[in-house]
Amino acid sequence: MANAVKKYRVKVLTPVHIGTGEELQENLDFYIKNNRVRVLDFDHLMVACEQAGIDPMPYVEEGRLDKLFTSSPVSQPKPDMDPRWAKLAALQTGNQVQLEPDDGLAYQAQVQAVNRPQTILSQIKTASSQGYIPGSSVKGAIRTVLARHLMNDNTVRSQVASQLHNQGPRAWQRRAGQDLEKKLFGRNPNYDLGRVIQVTDVGPGARVQVTEVLIADMDRSSRLRWKNLSNHRLVGDPRQGTSIFCECLPVGTELLTEIRIDQWLLEHRALGFNAHRDPILQFESLCRDQAKAYLKREVMFFRKGGLNNLSSFCEQQLLPLTETDSGFILRVGWGTGWEDKTAGDNLDISLKENLRLWYELGKIVHKGCFGDVNWYRGSYSCRRCRKNKLTESQIDLVSPFPKTRKIAFANQRPAYPMGWLAFEAIS
Repeated sequence: MANAVKKYRVKVLTPVHIGTGEELQENLDFYIKNNRVRVLDFDHLMVACEQAGIDPMPYVEEGRLDKLFTSSPVSQPKPDMDPRWAKLAALQTGNQVQLEPDDGLAYQAQVQAVNRPQTILSQIKTASSQGYIPGSSVKGAIRTVLARHLMNDNTVRSQVASQLHNQGPRAWQRRAGQDLEKKLFGRNPNYDLGRVIQVTDVGPGARVQVTEVLIADMDRSSRLRWKNLSNHRLVGDPRQGTSIFCECLPVGTELLTEIRIDQWLLEHRALGFNAHRDPILQFESLCRDQAKAYLKREVMFFRKGGLNNLSSFCEQQLLPLTETDSGFILRVGWGTGWEDKTAGDNLDISLKENLRLWYELGKIVHKGCFGDVNWYRGSYSCRRCRKNKLTESQIDLVSPFPKTRKIAFANQRPAYPMGWLAFEAIS
């Protein structure tokens, strides 16, 4: 039985970050000069140091690998200074040029940022610093689309709701969705409907770039402002907000992938996948329809919040791509938000509100003083007035939920929502 295999040209519409879970540190993993971020490749750097006769260990131990590339003098060695660091200080006091700017670099990128990067979230990439997207990331996004579709069925939605109520409040968060997935996709990995769809890695593509991301949050007047994570305040000036820097696939990058529908698994009676044959074979149209509905909501969200350029981008650049019959658009990776990672919008409002209380999703406030509320030692507590043991009648769920968006900046201006890809069928 022949499998249905489609090849796709994948275009990056907005910055995409698929993280490794690691952070690059300034002056250890990268340094900044003339508005350019220079990310170091340690293997090549050690070779360059050996060829130049330089001991790199003092630079590593002091977290100042940037000093390998500068001839700026430093203070004279102190008597009690570690002898290896003293050697470094003496070397630079003599104004001796160290390594050439391109020695030991993985890549360098121009950054016109609002704030200065001190850490950078690392992207999955090849040894030559070319970013790619694991097939599992795309497949996970398609699974979420299928989950939303399956939950349109009243019987399935009722079963999911019963499962969530049975788990009750304070279930272990990492496992909260596992039983739900079993209800939707199958009782164990062998019977998981997701086996039918197989996606190859997307890429490799262009060399990664460093992108500045700020968190837009809706205030009480429904205006979008920028989060300062250090003092938990909202500010109007992005320069006073908290910037998150991450390696991303740049906008306009084109990559290739294949998506295969395993016909044998789909038709295997014992597995029972054939009952979902239509949504599996029509996943492209499901992706388009759900993206269209989501983007229409985003257009209104950004317009109401005052970020008109983002509203226009969603309306003029992304929405028209949901009308094509030769592919689909999909959102993947970090910064795409709760709605793109869950099927929560298909739940009844009362259950959704319960989930927010049980797992502290979104902002919860004390009705008495409007202070932030969290779950502490078995009860709700207000961080502003320090009142403990608040009842559910004393707290309020802030709407809309979610009310934050991670926004990628370009040339010091908010420019893109994160993670949008266009898939164009080429065979």
